[in-house]
Amino acid sequence: MRNEITQAYLKEALSYNPDTGEFTWRERPESHFIENCKFFKSWNTKFAGTIAGSVSVKGYSVIGIENKSHPSHRLAWIYTYGSEPSEIDHINHVKTDNRISNLREVTHHENTKNITMRSDNTSGFTGVSWFKRDKVWTVHININGKSKNMGYHQNLSDAVLARVNAEIKYGYHNNHGK
Repeated sequence: MRNEITQAYLKEALSYNPDTGEFTWRERPESHFIENCKFFKSWNTKFAGTIAGSVSVKGYSVIGIENKSHPSHRLAWIYTYGSEPSEIDHINHVKTDNRISNLREVTHHENTKNITMRSDNTSGFTGVSWFKRDKVWTVHININGKSKNMGYHQNLSDAVLARVNAEIKYGYHNNHGK
């Protein structure tokens, strides 16, 4: 079994369409089936030419290779660029959209600047919440892992404007909170 999946190995096993983000199984060589050489013929008969992968419990597209599940977005990156990325961001937040144009290599810090709105958000705007005690809108933003208060506002539109300006100032992605 391999320690890492290489670009060459991927290109022997899979075909990748960068415009759709879809992987299709190729007819794989016997060398891919070292543990059971007889299995390669039946595997190729059953799977060659079919769409590869499934959706994981966390909602990401994954492909099983050599008894291990690999996130399809990471495989797309290796397939296209030949290197293992540290972290990948789905620009449009769709976990199964593995078009290469929707993927970007980022640091963890950069990735936190392009996340979806939390499911428990009640204002409809990331980083903006109602402060019940004082009956004002409060604005927060995370900077280097720490929450920073950006002020209190009487109306929602002023609070949203303060948050938008903070996102621009601190380099948040324009899809952040969508």
